[in-house]
Amino acid sequence: MPKPLLASEVMVEDRAPLEPWRGASRVWLLIAAASLAGLGLSVFLGVGLPKESMAVSFSAAAACALTAGLPFPYAARATLSAVLGLGLMSLGLSRIGPLAGLAMDGGETRDLLRLLVATTLPASLLVRARYPTYPATRAVLAVAVVMALPLLFLEGQLSLDPDVPWAARLAAGATAVVLLVSPVGFVGDGSMGHASPWAWLVLAVFPIGIAAREFTPLASPESGWLTYPATGTAMATTTILASLGVAQLLARVIAPRARARLRQRARPVTSSA
Repeated sequence: MPKPLLASEVMVEDRAPLEPWRGASRVWLLIAAASLAGLGLSVFLGVGLPKESMAVSFSAAAACALTAGLPFPYAARATLSAVLGLGLMSLGLSRIGPLAGLAMDGGETRDLLRLLVATTLPASLLVRARYPTYPATRAVLAVAVVMALPLLFLEGQLSLDPDVPWAARLAAGATAVVLLVSPVGFVGDGSMGHASPWAWLVLAVFPIGIAAREFTPLASPESGWLTYPATGTAMATTTILASLGVAQLLARVIAPRARARLRQRARPVTSSA
């Protein structure tokens, strides 16, 4: 019969789990598989992405489903999730796969920066929210915020340019606001149930900004039908995969140290007579 956990150990497990989002990651992998399969089908039905995007999407969907279904260790599944997401991003910037729409307007450098921030900032916010009492998570988030500053400058500049179409300006303004709000994660104390709405805000708004290009001159018969909404959907899928995988890998490094710190703080102080 297993030995019951002490109250202090239960507290440590709750506040510093070794394998956070273990079940959630499998659910998100299955959602990603469905999304990628849908994108592959949309290409078959005529959405304006390169025809080879269909094969890449279906292959990535199968890989996500297998990663979710097979009994991989925690770190291996996290690594595969991150690699799948980052791999699809890399292909997209080369005009291959469901993210191919990113490379159709000559803005690959800006979109590379966008993908980098959309991966690292949510991952850092998730880790910060999951281990709010461990000081090093503030340093991790600080690095991500600094990395986001160039994108904040570019998006702020774009949102104020009167020559830019209204949809692009609105999307850039929303992105800039989200980046400005994200440092609120520094003050997390676990009172929100270790959730990070700021991370999910980044993951939601960035793809909407890509989809909004459908209402600009970038969308044309040459670029194809619904190219940018499909690309935005692909971005949401890949950034969730990559950021959650990165967050889990960060947790593998942080969790043991956070647990040790909690145990040290919970240890009763003894005094010698």
